[in-house]
Amino acid sequence: MNEKIYIIIPTAKNRHETLFYSIKTVLNQDYDNLELVVSDNFSSSKTVEVVKSFSDHRIKYQRSSKFLNMMDSCEFALSSISDPGFIHFMGDDNGLVPDALAKVNKFVKNYRVNIIHSDSIQYTWPDLKNKCFLDAYLTSEVYMVNSKKALKAAYNMHISWNRLPTIFQAFVHSSVIDQARLINGGRYFAACVPDVYSALMNAYCVDKYIYSRSPFIINGRSVHSNGHLSAQENNTSNFVNDNLNGGYVYHKLFPPTAEYYLGTYETFAVAAEKTKFIDFQRDFNFKKLINKLINEQFIKNKMYFIENDILEFSRRVGVKCKIPKIPLKTFKESRSDDKSYFGYKSKKRFFIINIPDLIGNIYQVSLIIKAILLNKSSNIFFWIDLKNFFKDKLIKILLGGESLKKYKNN
Repeated sequence: MNEKIYIIIPTAKNRHETLFYSIKTVLNQDYDNLELVVSDNFSSSKTVEVVKSFSDHRIKYQRSSKFLNMMDSCEFALSSISDPGFIHFMGDDNGLVPDALAKVNKFVKNYRVNIIHSDSIQYTWPDLKNKCFLDAYLTSEVYMVNSKKALKAAYNMHISWNRLPTIFQAFVHSSVIDQARLINGGRYFAACVPDVYSALMNAYCVDKYIYSRSPFIINGRSVHSNGHLSAQENNTSNFVNDNLNGGYVYHKLFPPTAEYYLGTYETFAVAAEKTKFIDFQRDFNFKKLINKLINEQFIKNKMYFIENDILEFSRRVGVKCKIPKIPLKTFKESRSDDKSYFGYKSKKRFFIINIPDLIGNIYQVSLIIKAILLNKSSNIFFWIDLKNFFKDKLIKILLGGESLKKYKNN
């Protein structure tokens, strides 16, 4: 019998337009033992209308009695699951690659692991500045990852947190979630950035997990995405305000802020205290994070509004820093003509840029990905670029990954 797989979509703030197509990518899976949970965070009646329009017995709908912050909304969504199985959280502007669940089931059957993690296809919806973008990394590499080695690499800032098995990018057995709840005093999501926190806790609770470079999920970026909403040219954030209004107390070393890295590593600090994996205040490289904030966010990305947050964080962790002066004049960067591209950037990366007729929604993207994976047609335009964007060998070393070829006879 196939493994039971739950797909949970926490949705809020009237995101019914993208939700409709996200649901379609789930129901299009050729997989029988599936339950889709749409957890409505106190939005309008249009959300439930979208759910009812499918008339599918595999969909379960629930709605909170009041608006919840993201952390509590995810916890509420997870409360709908009572029976064992593999769980995947999916944003309401994200989607699944066709055959993703069948592939997950095959990995579970062959290797008896409790977590299957994968890379994601990157997609930008056309409603974001009226452009759309699809970037798919095409490879079949699969690793069996040493969890503690990968977790250590993430705490040392050698790899990004999303190389760890976040439940928004992985399929996680409910037994792992139960183990995390014991550590957290009953909750699974116990820090302000739920996807980051789940990645850290999942990696801590298992010895190994499968990491497929062939993607199972489509990461959609739209006007509803939290990453987009928190990256505005000011220091206000509905995400932070919702956390504070919901009673969340930020870690003492981190000021509440819209800045991405400070929010991410605030979550690292909370997880470290819960798991005792490292002594965060003693062992974490605060100077490295401050330099990253200054060089990448403040200088390169011109996020001048985070200056006070950097200074406050530096004060709290006891690291002196010098922030360069903001230039008196800023010049707009020159941009190439707005062109449309369709094809490969090297033989490993397929992309489509600004062709809304092809990729107007995430369901269309899922169908295109299926066609690409089944038949890499010779009439697709090849754009040659030999840059090894993902630096595969280095990532493999940092994750402690071993090729699954060694496990075939197990």
